[in-house]
Amino acid sequence: MRISEQEAEKQITNFLKKSGIVSKDFEIHKLLLEFEFKIYFSLVDHLILGIIKSKYPIQEVLFDYGLKITNIGNKVFPGGWIDNFMISQELPQQTYLCPTDKKNVLSIQPGESKKIMLGKIKNHFCGPITLSCIIRPNNQNHAIETYQKISETDINEACAEQPNKWYFSSYIETRSILFSQNTTRLLLLIALLTVFQIRFNFPDFWSEMLSIFSK
Repeated sequence: MRISEQEAEKQITNFLKKSGIVSKDFEIHKLLLEFEFKIYFSLVDHLILGIIKSKYPIQEVLFDYGLKITNIGNKVFPGGWIDNFMISQELPQQTYLCPTDKKNVLSIQPGESKKIMLGKIKNHFCGPITLSCIIRPNNQNHAIETYQKISETDINEACAEQPNKWYFSSYIETRSILFSQNTTRLLLLIALLTVFQIRFNFPDFWSEMLSIFSK
């Protein structure tokens, strides 16, 4: 269920008050976190999957992963760190803790964005997934209210009732489906070339063209 920024801040403040964390100099920072990735195709991947540009990571293909962090609040975020980046698959239900050391997040001005790459992985998950992590401020009297961007929109949505936690629903392409699609494209290409060869006497055509240019 989507909630407003005001409601999200109220829920987090109430949670912190119940935990006895809120003090006089307490501050809440609003950060938008967006998943970033870059796929590394090997020669074998190209042979199996073809030349593709995917909007999602691909099963069993190496990719860089990280976060683009934007300060959408009106206060300077003084810095913090990211830890426990996880990928959770819905069916079958599994969770993978990415091998990521704590990554420092430097100071971010209001409206400013910074990209932090966390590591490289090759994972067997496919289909709908949930990405999550912990992001904590360096100052113990501060807390982070995290937001995610709703896919293909400019709408920011509050993530959790508790501070310093982020999650995002995404997807990993299934390798076997992409392989099947690439095989279908190759078979169609072979069929078209065969028809072209029969209809236009393809071998003789190219032989004549070569003889013309060799003169």
